[in-house]
Amino acid sequence: MKPPIMIAIALVVGLGGGTFLGMKQAPPPTKAAADSATAKEHGDSSGAVHEGATMPSTPPDSAEPPPVKEDPQTVAVPVAPPSSTERIATVLTKLPPADIALLVEHMSDDDLVPVLKKLEMPTTAAVLALLPAARAKVLSKRLLAPAPAAKP
Repeated sequence: MKPPIMIAIALVVGLGGGTFLGMKQAPPPTKAAADSATAKEHGDSSGAVHEGATMPSTPPDSAEPPPVKEDPQTVAVPVAPPSSTERIATVLTKLPPADIALLVEHMSDDDLVPVLKKLEMPTTAAVLALLPAARAKVLSKRLLAPAPAAKP
């Protein structure tokens, strides 16, 4: 290999290794005081701590939060992870409509309708315009149909 390339590689590896070792050997950062009352008591508005100044004690990070009192009227609703429909829609929003049309070409209508509902209206319209007319007609009708009522 050429010497300039070897020098560049050595520089990158050396800087990366030095940074890693420096971070491993450095003490963990400490939190600053919540306010600068201690510094103000000593006539300094910079917030710097001077010799003889005392820092207010803060609870450690590992302290558990106080227990929450449960209200018998309130029911906790678990937060579900994003569904596959939401994940697919998130990926598709980053693509141009022509690429989306190529990708959804092989999806079933049952899988595609919820995904298209999550996309923005102009993107959905552009994708439908790129699909075959017969399929776009069926998908459009399904997109416009009201959602079925949830069972109680």
